Formats: sequence, structure tokens, C-alpha cells
Amino acid sequence: MLNQNGILQHYRPLQPFFPGDIYDKHPDYGDEHFPYLNEYDFIWQPHTDQRQVPQLFVDEALSFKPDDSCRGGDEAALLTARLKGQPLRMPVISRCWGRTLVYMLRDDLLDGIEFAPVLGITRTRATLNDATGTQHNGFSALCFHKALSPARAEKRLAQVAEEQRLLLPLHLAAQNNVILIHESLLQRWLQQGACLAQTFNEQCLDLAQLARNDFYYPSAGSQDYFSLDDYQHDRNARVWEG
Repeated sequence: MLNQNGILQHYRPLQPFFPGDIYDKHPDYGDEHFPYLNEYDFIWQPHTDQRQVPQLFVDEALSFKPDDSCRGGDEAALLTARLKGQPLRMPVISRCWGRTLVYMLRDDLLDGIEFAPVLGITRTRATLNDATGTQHNGFSALCFHKALSPARAEKRLAQVAEEQRLLLPLHLAAQNNVILIHESLLQRWLQQGACLAQTFNEQCLDLAQLARNDFYYPSAGSQDYFSLDDYQHDRNARVWEG
């Protein structure tokens, strides 16, 4: 991070690009901008009728569904038909519903990674039920239950092995927390296909400035697609910066 000494100088903000609106032609009306999917189809919540589920996920595997509770059966059938037998592509990194910082990650991103207990990070194996009702395995939800101040992070983590603190939750001010990613893990995840911010302006790298902000939004932006085929092949995205 900018103007930081010690361990924090080797970190960057974890800022994924998330899916936004996905359009295509309507089979009956020919509208090329018919919205088949939106950002809420890729924000996950535990598959339960109780929305107030504590996000203290533990080792027990959980089933997740999209947060878009307004989608009906006809829309799911229309999307299924439009996909022509192909499974809906799942993002490498996506979000989970709720106030707690939780990310859904493809399992291979976490291969060989263990987090020091002091970080308060739990991993929950996940099955994703997408907007068509199709199940996807091979994902995990990471929940960040603690957040250290920058000063406490430097003090408490200086003796923690680097490979056990590749992700670092920091408390900024008020309700604002930021997840930092070690430079080495950022490069690894980029090579594994994660869509993450790689360059940052000075404000994003200045913890003191971030702490003065009223709100911190942990996203690099959203990606809109104007055909399902483009989304499925992850191409021609229109990026709206966060």
C-alpha cells in the first residue's frame, strides 16, 4: 500500500469486477436488450427461507441460491432455452448477500492456502444453484469475521508466515473494512482467470485517505454483456467502474 512500511507495503485492495446486466434477443419479441440476468443473479445467499441467516459460516457445506428473489419460473425456463444445453458460466469470484464481507470463490483459487487463526477467516464449501436451477460444485464461501487496524495488523502479523496471511481484513473507520490481497496472490489469481483490479490510483492505496471516506465500496466495477454468448465466453464486456 502507498506510504506504508512493514508488511502492508506488499498488499493491494481486493477489488473484483462483478457481473452486471446480461442481455440478448427475446425469442418472441426480438428485443436485443432483453435482460436475461442481472447482478443479483450472482449474489449468493444460503438456500433457506430465512433471510436473516448469520453469516458465520463454518466447515459444514452449504447450498446457495441467487439473491434475486423476483425471478419466476418462466424466466428461468427462458434462460435455460437460450443457453441451448450449456451450463451457465459461474464467476471465478462473486459476492454473498449480507452486511458481512463474504466472497464466493472457485476452489482452485484456494488450493494450498491456509489462513492464520488471528485473521478470523472461515471457509465454507458451497454448492451454487444458479438462475436456471442448475447446481455447480467446486466453490467455497470465504467469510471475514475480524478486521484489524493497520497498526494492529503490523504488530500482530509481523511474525505470521507470509503464506498464512495472503488475504488481510483491515478496519478503516466507522463501518468500513477493506480486504487486502498480497501482491503474490493477486498475480496468481489473475493467472487463474479471476477478474480483479490490477492498477490503482493513489487514493485507493492510501489507507489514511480510505479511512476518511464515508463509505468504501469493495468492487472495481460491474461488467455488462449484450449477448449470453459473450457472457459465456467472457468477452466484449462493458465495464462500469465502481
